[in-house]
Amino acid sequence: MGLIIGLVAAAVVVLLLACGIGTVVLIRTLGSGSPEDVVNDYFSAYRDADFDKAMAATCAIDRENIDENEWRQEVGDIEQLEWDVVSVDENGDEATVRTRVSVTFQGQTDTQTLPVPVVKEDGDWKVCGIE
Repeated sequence: MGLIIGLVAAAVVVLLLACGIGTVVLIRTLGSGSPEDVVNDYFSAYRDADFDKAMAATCAIDRENIDENEWRQEVGDIEQLEWDVVSVDENGDEATVRTRVSVTFQGQTDTQTLPVPVVKEDGDWKVCGIE
């Protein structure tokens, strides 16, 4: 009887550890800990043509206006995308992440420094209102 109780207790401990590790991994994967993190997630989603990841990094109001097919067509034209965060100006639940972005379309590269607006939505930072 003691062996069964010991095995059950061990199984419960293993299950709790697995759930805890899974939760940490999920939060790190889906949650954006800083304005800079979400901007990096956003641009890497564009670079990788990952619609779901891009939407996870985008605020709800902007997601309402994004058509997946149009997004995929636009992103499909990108030959190369590189970015560097220049500065972060955080003010409560809002931030502006100045980001130097280089995009190559049809062999032509355009480089600009963009103010990327970021807001906290349900505790996570989201890109919101980028032009």
